[in-house]
Amino acid sequence: MSKTTASLRRKISGAGDLQSVVRTMKVVAASSIGQYEKSVCSLADYYRTVALGLGACMRESGPPPLIAD
Repeated sequence: MSKTTASLRRKISGAGDLQSVVRTMKVVAASSIGQYEKSVCSLADYYRTVALGLGACMRESGPPPLIAD
């Protein structure tokens, strides 16, 4: 086997390994995106709950006292 043939075989093997790594990285990225999207939805629900609770507290406490100049 010549040097060129052996070199080409190594390059082909390396390209196959690289393809496998890229495929794995894509799967991990897709999984992370789904996780972050769920986090954003959860934060939106949390924000709404806090805003409603704060609004209820503000309504119960009445208007703030006036400060004299």
